[in-house]
Amino acid sequence: MMREKRYCSIDGCDRPAHGRGLCGKHYQKARAYDRLPNDLREVRETCLLPGCNAPHEANGLCNAHYKTQRRYNLTPEQTEKLIVGICDLCGAKRDESKRSFHVDHDHNCCPGPNSCGKCVRGILCSTCNTGLGMFKDDPELLHAAIRYLAQ
Repeated sequence: MMREKRYCSIDGCDRPAHGRGLCGKHYQKARAYDRLPNDLREVRETCLLPGCNAPHEANGLCNAHYKTQRRYNLTPEQTEKLIVGICDLCGAKRDESKRSFHVDHDHNCCPGPNSCGKCVRGILCSTCNTGLGMFKDDPELLHAAIRYLAQ
């Protein structure tokens, strides 16, 4: 006996149903937001990061931003700062500066592309992040630059 193929119960979705009458994507949203299938239409469809119109995938973030959160083991507070966009160094805000924001971590702790999360120093705007990188994260070199500018 052949089973009838079921489709997702969300209006307009033509993906095959897996659990609770939902496709995989809508089932994940239902679990993440602890909502019933009928309430899923209210769930945000795009990434939480301002200016990012990519589709929501996990934890309210698009795939690229979710990978950033996982790559650096960001806490919810750090992810919130990345979403809001406030630089920990200069205080620039996303809407004022039109800058992109980056996760700053100690490369001596985790030299590769990923981070343990303990060495994340903060969220920096692109200008501050580039500036620290140019000084090779060396406090002595930064002090020398301050002395030079103070002359």
